[in-house]
Amino acid sequence: MKAKRLLILISLSLIVGALLMFAGCSTPDNDDGDGECTVHVDLDGDGVCDTDGCGAEVEPSPAPAGDFFNENGELMLYRAGVPTFKIIKGSDLSDAAAELDDLVKALNKLSASEITVTDYNSEPQAVEILVGSVNTRGAEYKINKYDLGDKGFIVKQIGTKIVVLGGGTPGLLSAVSYLKEDVFGIRKTNENFTDFAMAVAKNKESIQSDYQLSGVYVDGTPISEYSVLYEEGNRTAKSLAEDLQDNLYLKAGIRVEIYRTDKYDGKGKTFTIRSLENDGEGGGFYVYVNADKNMVMECEYAGKYEQLATEYFEQTVFVKSGKVSFGADYNHAPDHRNVYYADYGAIGNGEVNDFEAIRAAHADANANLLKVHADPDATYYIGKKTGEASIVVRTSTYFHGCKFIFDDYGLTRDDVEYVTPIFKIESSVSSQNKSFTAANAPFTSISEGATKIDYKPGFTAMVILYNDNVRHYIRSGVLQDTGSAQQEFIIVDKDGNISKDTPLQWTYDVITRMEIINLEDNSIEIVGADDGSQATFTTYVNACNDYAREAYLQRNIKITRSNVTFKNVKHVVEGEDTAECCMPYEGFTNIERVDNVRFEGLTLQRYEKFSNLNTGIDIARSYEIRITMSNNVVYYNCDQSNFFHDGLRVENNGMMGTNYCKNITLEKCKFNTFDAHKGVYNATIKDSELVYISIIGEGKLTVEKVVFHSLRKDRQDSALAIWIRDDYGSTFEGDFYIKDVTIKYDDWTDGTRKLQRRVNLIDAVWSEHNYGYQTYLPENIYIDNVNIVKVEPYFDSDGVRQEKVISTNKDTLHLFPEALSISTADLSRDPTNPYIGTKNLYITNCDHIDIGTPTSPQFDDLKIYIDNVLQPQ
Repeated sequence: MKAKRLLILISLSLIVGALLMFAGCSTPDNDDGDGECTVHVDLDGDGVCDTDGCGAEVEPSPAPAGDFFNENGELMLYRAGVPTFKIIKGSDLSDAAAELDDLVKALNKLSASEITVTDYNSEPQAVEILVGSVNTRGAEYKINKYDLGDKGFIVKQIGTKIVVLGGGTPGLLSAVSYLKEDVFGIRKTNENFTDFAMAVAKNKESIQSDYQLSGVYVDGTPISEYSVLYEEGNRTAKSLAEDLQDNLYLKAGIRVEIYRTDKYDGKGKTFTIRSLENDGEGGGFYVYVNADKNMVMECEYAGKYEQLATEYFEQTVFVKSGKVSFGADYNHAPDHRNVYYADYGAIGNGEVNDFEAIRAAHADANANLLKVHADPDATYYIGKKTGEASIVVRTSTYFHGCKFIFDDYGLTRDDVEYVTPIFKIESSVSSQNKSFTAANAPFTSISEGATKIDYKPGFTAMVILYNDNVRHYIRSGVLQDTGSAQQEFIIVDKDGNISKDTPLQWTYDVITRMEIINLEDNSIEIVGADDGSQATFTTYVNACNDYAREAYLQRNIKITRSNVTFKNVKHVVEGEDTAECCMPYEGFTNIERVDNVRFEGLTLQRYEKFSNLNTGIDIARSYEIRITMSNNVVYYNCDQSNFFHDGLRVENNGMMGTNYCKNITLEKCKFNTFDAHKGVYNATIKDSELVYISIIGEGKLTVEKVVFHSLRKDRQDSALAIWIRDDYGSTFEGDFYIKDVTIKYDDWTDGTRKLQRRVNLIDAVWSEHNYGYQTYLPENIYIDNVNIVKVEPYFDSDGVRQEKVISTNKDTLHLFPEALSISTADLSRDPTNPYIGTKNLYITNCDHIDIGTPTSPQFDDLKIYIDNVLQPQ
């Protein structure tokens, strides 16, 4: 059918060309009186109109000498060796330009004069060879090249012009070659041209028929009836539309039109290519037929759109042969939300540094909200020289039980990566965070107990307030310091209402600084293994040769993103046994300024060796868990591999350090300490095992179903459950709820004798040091069922630790230590900062407790209820 249509078109063009030559153009037409002529006039009969407008003369193109045709009616191209034609280069000639140049050079060698070669914008003359698409020579010379097919071509005389056209680059190359070899008969043995005519027999058309695809249909409608649309400003969509247009033509001989959506006339069926906002859900890439039988391609990935679309076309359409059909219910939505370390060059052999490969994988995932996967059999080595860069994680990541090695051996404080986390789990909405100074803060003061701030952030936010004119947490003791600026966070909704779970604890007469942090990150998960096993992270510790107390190593996993679940990971520490000392670590996991972070199934190992070489005093603590300025952080079903550091007895070196936190929970955990330094608002420890709790703060401390394996290294003559830290003023403004608690202890030996332990439930020591704030004992203390168990630990024949119970509830449980409860402690000697004591003490199911004799004026209002009966004072 295409061939027939083309023959008819060419025949009509020949007739029209002849009429133009012999009859010329029609007369000037201005019958409607609008001042515009609609038809031009050919005065000299050369097939070209010579007037512009209504009869205005134009400079005629020079006509070749003599007649255009010989006696046989053939178009003369040479007379007496002189070319009668010029060659016009079309707009699509670029890929065939070299072949045309070769033809021109060959012809010029055989001619008495050189051929004129010019482009399609030049002034026309009567005899021309139009090579490629030339749309400036009248409708009769315009042939739809797409009817020819990519490899098809035509060389055809139309009037006094010869059209040389290809359906695509291969066709155009064939057309020029045919013109050279078959029309002009160029050979190495050619004699010079004298007279030369275009014989009718040399007209040639070759229409491609060998297509890979016999047709493409959407619910039975040929794709040729569809237009391809792309969005304004979407360069990727436009490029894909053009690629689809080209490939349909190459593979099926089908030419579809493409339009920008705002330029489309709305007629016919469409194939629309558009982008979607990335919401982090679903598959991210979709191709479907909608209810109107229009086809749609959508993608959420700015950085992967072209790749995914190209892969889709290649795999579902252009790899096929014959007929391709899309049904009315067609819906293609594969999951493309996965990135694999191996695809980015990660080796995973435990020797080659995989840092950069892993970093690149996460960078791509972050840009397109993709999930990341490790090889379960890999051991990824992260070497010393990672520079200032970190592996930034903003999407869910699955380690599948693989192993990591963090090699810190030989690190010093001079190394850039000393304070650079290896992994940083970062926010995706941090660009909306704001910082203010006193000069531009939206409000300049606020009082304790406020329920709303004078600012609407527009999203759920953490608001951090500072007053640099006031000092809090002015530490006493061996690590005494000058304290920190008054500061805390509150969480507010989009309208500025303060969450009741994070009430304002202080009054800020002046706000010198303020930060507002967007907490509306999508939830992500970091999973060590899917089957409940663990991915293992091994730290080869540094062997330090210098140390400063504040210089904590940051080679860890830092979390500054809200709404994260981190589970099934094991941390192992190696190399401490051969190192003289180790610089302290900030924490295997370090959490800052986040809300709603949950840890599950972690096995952690506290560091055992650390030292201050400048003083010889072991004062710096390495941490496995570090939490700062964060809310609703939960550790569930986590344990400590070296809870019994020698396999037998406990050690109190810290696992956890927290500052400025609210609502921290440990449940089903086994850690040697729960430690809140600069205050916690609400802490919950349930169904867990600890050595002791170290705490100051406000709100409520809930301790339920907890076993304390009790020891205080600096007080070896006492066993202890809860230490209200005296270096920060032994203060907790709120209530203690203590229920179903067991305190285990053993008779520790110093090598020569065993020590009889005093068992303290709560330890608080007051001094006249100014901590920067009012100090409190808990206002209400609720104690229900606390048991004291004296044990003797031992190893059985299999080397497994066991405990022999020596006695239960035979020892006295002391509520307060002597330093606080007897009259020799003058609790009121600093009248500007008196210690506010406990108001109500409730004791149930404890017949072995010694309340002590609190005689200080701060206890004048104390009421003691034993088994819910008020006891006389």
